[in-house]
Amino acid sequence: MEMENNGNGWGQDHTLLDCFNNVAEYFNQLTASDVAVAIVDAKTQEIASYIPGETLDHKLKPGDHCPDKTVVMEAVRSRKTVSKQAGQETFGFSYLGIGMPIIDKSSGEVLGGISVNQSLENHDQLLAMSDNLQEAIQDASGVTEKLAGEAQELSAIGEMLTKHSNELNKNVRETDDMLKVIQKITDQTNLLGLNASIEASRVGEMGKGFGVVAEEIRKLAENSSESLQRIESILGTLRDATGSINQEVGNISKIAAEQADASQKVADTVQKLDEMAQELVTFARKMF
Repeated sequence: MEMENNGNGWGQDHTLLDCFNNVAEYFNQLTASDVAVAIVDAKTQEIASYIPGETLDHKLKPGDHCPDKTVVMEAVRSRKTVSKQAGQETFGFSYLGIGMPIIDKSSGEVLGGISVNQSLENHDQLLAMSDNLQEAIQDASGVTEKLAGEAQELSAIGEMLTKHSNELNKNVRETDDMLKVIQKITDQTNLLGLNASIEASRVGEMGKGFGVVAEEIRKLAENSSESLQRIESILGTLRDATGSINQEVGNISKIAAEQADASQKVADTVQKLDEMAQELVTFARKMF
């Protein structure tokens, strides 16, 4: 392909390959990515131009023989655009190479090829961060699920304690009622012993034996009354304790229920974050 002199300093016999050589240095300025540009002469299979990137540099220079397995040589041989991703063996990060043949449209001759090699360092970092984010979210998901389960278990324990505490209150009330009955019997026994003592004194000598029995009945009633007072005191303390237990158990049940609800909400949020992280990983893998 020939081009006439249009005032830019080019001669009349400039080919399309020459045009690419003349503008090669501008290619990596047209993209925000870090790219290296190589142009190969198909006849000599030598590097005609090489513009390294900031971090991506194949250490090539004009006149060097171009390796056969590069994308630009594959593009020259196949007469079509070729893309290939290289690993991290050389530069510590992967890069994407795109090779395109330079073909003279009038003659159909392959004059050479051009390759643009784009660093995938940012892509690799994004993919790594996505994987780390997904892993961290999955760990968080496991923790929140465990917390939610423990909160529900705590709530169930609180309900069980409330049930037992209510049963204890019921037993205390029933015991209190029984003590009242016993107290009445004790009062009646004491009164009976007092009346018996009065009758024994009234009949004189003949009532001595009966008077001894009456006195023992009165002592028994007094001892029973003292025992009942002690039991009443113990039951009063027990009632106060069960009241405090009921209040604390109620607080535990309330807190446990709130914690279970909050844990479930956190688990739902973490699940959504996990789905977003999976989408981010899929997106990062499909970028190139």
